[in-house]
Amino acid sequence: MAVKASLSIQKAPGISLNIGSQLATKIIATALAKVRWRAKNSEVELRFVKSGEMKKLNKKFRGKNKPTDVLSFEVHRHGLLGMIMIDVETAARQAKEYRHSVRQEVRELFVHGICHLLGHDHEKPVDAKKMEKLERGLNRLWTR
Repeated sequence: MAVKASLSIQKAPGISLNIGSQLATKIIATALAKVRWRAKNSEVELRFVKSGEMKKLNKKFRGKNKPTDVLSFEVHRHGLLGMIMIDVETAARQAKEYRHSVRQEVRELFVHGICHLLGHDHEKPVDAKKMEKLERGLNRLWTR
């Protein structure tokens, strides 16, 4: 059974970033197929936020009083896989540090968030390796 993936994107005022929603939806579907996801429909909500909002969310949900690049919230009900929040200001700083575009950084953070929504984690080295392998495969899809 093929899974129907969908993506909804919300942007904070002043954010005009475009990651390519059609390709992002394909990446969601590919990730779901790789882990043999059983739900018929799976939607991901992607929100682009600024550092002030991300700092509040990171404090509330992780107890860390600073912005972070990406947060993922699993839902797994009513056709919603979950929500990914990406701080575009932090992503822009990281893109400069890694010497690639903001768009590429945000795309990589999106894939990282998808992996978390599917239950992957990187706390233990063995788990980190599995997650990194999935991320590498999914990130290759951005260039096809």
